[in-house]
Amino acid sequence: MNILGNKVRVCAFGRHHDGFRLDGPVDSLCEKVYSLVSELCPGKVPYVSNIAQASRIVLPSSAFTRVNVKNGYVQYHKNADGLCLLHGDALVMPTGDCPVVILTIPGEPKAVVVHAGRKSLIGESPEGLITRRGSVITHALRHFDSESRKKRMFAYVMLGIGKDSFLHNPHDPVWGKRNKKLLNHIKSLYGAQCINEDTGAISLHEIIQVQCLQSGLVEGSVRFDGVDTYSDRLYDGDFAWWSHRRGDQNRNIVIVSV
Repeated sequence: MNILGNKVRVCAFGRHHDGFRLDGPVDSLCEKVYSLVSELCPGKVPYVSNIAQASRIVLPSSAFTRVNVKNGYVQYHKNADGLCLLHGDALVMPTGDCPVVILTIPGEPKAVVVHAGRKSLIGESPEGLITRRGSVITHALRHFDSESRKKRMFAYVMLGIGKDSFLHNPHDPVWGKRNKKLLNHIKSLYGAQCINEDTGAISLHEIIQVQCLQSGLVEGSVRFDGVDTYSDRLYDGDFAWWSHRRGDQNRNIVIVSV
């Protein structure tokens, strides 16, 4: 898929691809990344990060470290949640159920790509919940240098678990109190449309949209692909995507090149 006049290109792979695991050797991960980028984005410099820690850190390409592989090299970071891509770069973003957000301005050879899971958007636990200012979305937007440029920006949200599949039961005998605090936190900052107070459903996509608009993007600038990584199925009935919440160890892959 091309975004905005061929400046940014995106593709995604689910269960029809072997997927990635983030718990293996770095060298093995980088070999897979190099092979994918060489085939799909020839001539681009490959980047990858281990996003498992949900660090909310979004870095420039200069902060990544070169890892040599057979026939070439990959730029790697041990825990960045996102990367600012420039012309000639290609990022391979592994994800289980977390949305991947691509921020870009039409006509500019630049994109900021982030892993936007629950921990990256709102924090890890009721004791460590964060406001929008600490979110990965806010950190990503710091790579665009003026408020006026945000008015021309688009956010493309790819993959991610759907609201009705992402349940945090407020009546659970063990986790109910904690879940209620989480739901109330989201409702107070981003609105009732982001949750279902009865079932405990949380919409990461709605949270992303509100955070983008609160940060200066305009109405209609946040777009979604409609995927639910937890429940979407293929015509033969098999699941279409790897899902961490279903217990899958493999990860889907989103590749963004500029």
